[in-house]
Amino acid sequence: MAIGRLTTGTRLATLVIACVVTVRLFAHAAAAQGAEDEGFLGTEVCEECHEDYTQAMLAGAHGQESDARTPFAKAGCEECHGAGEEHAFSEGESPGPLLTFRHGTQENPKLRSRACIVCHTEQGLLHWDASAHSRGEIVCTSCHRVHTRDPMLQRDEQAEICYECHWQTRAEAYLPYRHPIREDKTICSDCHNPHGSAGPAGLKALTLNQSCFRCHAEVRGPFLWEHEPVDEDCSLCHAAHGSVNPALLLRRPPQLCQLCHQSVGHEGARHVSRFYDFNFEEPGGLPGPGRFVLAQGCLNCHSQVHGSNHPSGISLMR
Repeated sequence: MAIGRLTTGTRLATLVIACVVTVRLFAHAAAAQGAEDEGFLGTEVCEECHEDYTQAMLAGAHGQESDARTPFAKAGCEECHGAGEEHAFSEGESPGPLLTFRHGTQENPKLRSRACIVCHTEQGLLHWDASAHSRGEIVCTSCHRVHTRDPMLQRDEQAEICYECHWQTRAEAYLPYRHPIREDKTICSDCHNPHGSAGPAGLKALTLNQSCFRCHAEVRGPFLWEHEPVDEDCSLCHAAHGSVNPALLLRRPPQLCQLCHQSVGHEGARHVSRFYDFNFEEPGGLPGPGRFVLAQGCLNCHSQVHGSNHPSGISLMR
């Protein structure tokens, strides 16, 4: 592409960005210009009754007046809550047009979230409106704390906030075999984007496998001999959050393997024990010893279950 020439897509993207920036600038300018005309009183008036909140804000990221991006660099408390004149003059008896964010409020969830998103335009929020949390009327302040230290941004506290709704995941995190969530080595946002994503279950990656491969690169492949379920979906064999079986398997081998592979016709079928094949009997009428299905079961021979690069590894044995 020649310098100075833009494709149609590039011009369109530039125009959209310019429009968004212009709208935000006009909105902020209008808020500043109309502070006296539209009932804006200033943070000092709010502080007369809500000193604890305003002081906490001044100590946090939102209260840095030297940063032009913050609410306190614009209209202070009223940048997010709206004009407080009616509320102040009624001595707190009437909320007036104030937008409240406390738990149990009847305010429209979309409006409450929009108050945050108008400034937080980072890429991780692009899918918010279509996310499960937004559709479930979960708002930003349901998880985040604005006036105080935000636990969602702390690795050792984030999971407890998520567990308030995701009880099943909490239970799975206490199973014998699990990801190290309780040790804070893995946290929810390492894999999931709570603000929405293009992937399933709010995953940051487009597929479950891509999400797993970010840490488990050794099973990514490509392999000369591939095991089809590995390439298709890790959850066909593994539980994502926790399991009662080693390696987070859904079942122990050979039951797991026999969900897809029947023992009929297998070279070791005559060795299958009565615990896994009730129809087979040794010539003398006794069940076989089952030495090929005890302990790790199929993995005793087929050890390269995720795939093999050995020239003779077609059966995933090398």
